[in-house]
Amino acid sequence: MDTRGRIKTKGFIIRHKREYGQWEETRTSSKVATYTLQNLQCGTKYYIYVAAVGKNGEGEPSEVITAKTEGNAPIAPRKDNFIISNSTSLVIQLRAWEDGGCGIKSFVVRYKRLHTTEWKMAASSISQQQEKVVIRDLSPGTWYSIRVTAHNVAGSTVAEYEVATLTLDGSEYFSFNFE
Repeated sequence: MDTRGRIKTKGFIIRHKREYGQWEETRTSSKVATYTLQNLQCGTKYYIYVAAVGKNGEGEPSEVITAKTEGNAPIAPRKDNFIISNSTSLVIQLRAWEDGGCGIKSFVVRYKRLHTTEWKMAASSISQQQEKVVIRDLSPGTWYSIRVTAHNVAGSTVAEYEVATLTLDGSEYFSFNFE
C-alpha cells in the first residue's frame, strides 16, 4: 500500500479474444495508461477485459466489453456492372465486387438455366487476383441464374442475378409474361 492506503499496482493484464476464438493475454506495466491491441482481424467482433496485478496477484477483472474492428462482408455489384453476355457465354467481372474494407479471399460461381433446380459449378475457390470467370457453351437467347458467393474474413455475401445470353444474331433476348 502507498501512503494513502491504496494498493500499488505492478501492471495490468489485458485479455482479448475473437468471437469463437481463444483468449489471448498481454501484460503491461503500471505506467501504461492506454494500450492498442495490434494485428486484429478486419471486420471481426472481439471481447476484451482488463485486470490489475499487485503484489498479491491478479485483481478482479473489469467488465467484458465488446468491440468490432472496421470492415464488413463483401458488397455485391449491380448486374449491369458485373455480367457481360454474348450468344453462348457469360463473362462475370469479379473486380466489380467491393471488398467491404477487408479484402476478398475467394469467390464461388454457380449457374443454371432459369426455372430449373440443378446448379452447375462454374468456378470455386477463385482467388481475388482473378479478374473474371467465363461461363461457356450456353444456349443462345436463354435466361440463366448466376449465383456468386464472395468470402472475406468479415463474412460471406451471396448474390443472385438473372441474365439472358444474346440471340444468334446478337440481339438481346426478352421474354414477356402475360397473365
